[in-house]
Amino acid sequence: CIAAENNLSRGRKGLSAVCIITTNTLLILAASTDGFPPGQFNTVVEKLGDYLRSYQY
Repeated sequence: CIAAENNLSRGRKGLSAVCIITTNTLLILAASTDGFPPGQFNTVVEKLGDYLRSYQY
């Protein structure tokens, strides 16, 4: 685990990355194995979590 917060965990090993987000009713688990740029990967997944939280998911 690289970072963990109240509703967010991020991890990385080599070129693989994982981002886990929780909302009120969902658990979003996103993984990448192709060397996707880490900042962009996290931003996309976190924005998805924020969007779903704004609609009470």
